[in-house]
Amino acid sequence: MNNQEKDSLNEHLEMLEAEVRSRGMLYYIIKELKRLFPDGVSRVLDVGGGIGATLYLINRHVKINEAYSVDLYVPPQEIQQQLSNIKFLKGSAYDLSKMFGPSYFDVVLLIEVIEHLFDPDKAITEIKNILKDNGILIISTPNLSSFINRLLLLLGYQPLGTEVSTRKHYGRPKKYNLKEGVVGHIRLFTFRALNEFLEDNGFRILTSYSVINTWPTEYKILQLFESFIIKLNKSLGSRILLVAQKEK
Repeated sequence: MNNQEKDSLNEHLEMLEAEVRSRGMLYYIIKELKRLFPDGVSRVLDVGGGIGATLYLINRHVKINEAYSVDLYVPPQEIQQQLSNIKFLKGSAYDLSKMFGPSYFDVVLLIEVIEHLFDPDKAITEIKNILKDNGILIISTPNLSSFINRLLLLLGYQPLGTEVSTRKHYGRPKKYNLKEGVVGHIRLFTFRALNEFLEDNGFRILTSYSVINTWPTEYKILQLFESFIIKLNKSLGSRILLVAQKEK
């Protein structure tokens, strides 16, 4: 493993550990898995698992007998050996039923992935095929209808999470910068739309969370305001996290 790969893995793990400590997205994912599977999970698939850090860290907190990661990117052999509890497979969200048998997994994770897909309908069908009856889908994505996006639109700015170019961001306030590059978001969901999408595809929503952004220091006032406002209206948070169960 070269230094760049090692640094990337360590950076991911440190970021996710901080997310758990600060009760960010991963904290709630772990919380729900512990609640639903107090004795551990037999098989878990992370779709779009990337370098494997998310699944690796979840497995530190939740017993997983078989952990799989499917992504178009497969980490180098050295990382796979370091994260030896994960089986890495190269593939897309559209090919899952070709890679696994029907009703194979107890849990499928789709974390910050669906916004990158041209055909989310195909992907959700594939996920449903490989999930057991009453299996669990945990999905997260940026919230198009967050309070900050509603404010930005009102002022004539481009909403966060939306991109009009593959090279740079346009239409944001000049001083507003989350130091993020263009990441290829294609499909953006509101809280209501994601709920309806899953229900229409044969899932029952068990739990839903509105998760706030970790804002840069100069925008901490927004983080405080967001923490307050999502208590009044769940649909106003920066990110959506849904726990859904496949119906028979």
